[in-house]
Amino acid sequence: MHREPSSTIARANANAKTYVTLAELPTSVQGTTCIYRYKAMGMWGYESATRQLVMTVNDNFGGARTFNSTGWADGKVVFATAPSARQERFTFERQNPTQFKMTYEVSSDGKTWRMGDYVVFVKHE
Repeated sequence: MHREPSSTIARANANAKTYVTLAELPTSVQGTTCIYRYKAMGMWGYESATRQLVMTVNDNFGGARTFNSTGWADGKVVFATAPSARQERFTFERQNPTQFKMTYEVSSDGKTWRMGDYVVFVKHE
């Protein structure tokens, strides 16, 4: 299945509304493009025993994953899963005083990372 980053627009068909979300998973069903909208919410906390930030991500498919971080360094914070066959990480990076970028990446070896998605957040005043 091919998946475009959410920074691009995915269309269900010419008559449908256009959706841009954190992640969209287009698939083909009998020649018609369908969009299964993935939505997730990450909540941050601090674990005093390990002295690490912890992010729990819950999604609309019933998934729940935990990511850990040692904290902010050089203008960014990286939350990663424990080493396994498929590792994931979220990087939150300040771009300027009013915006930051979140990047989601996956790796099978912990060395080579492939971007899965990104979102730029802008503070509106």
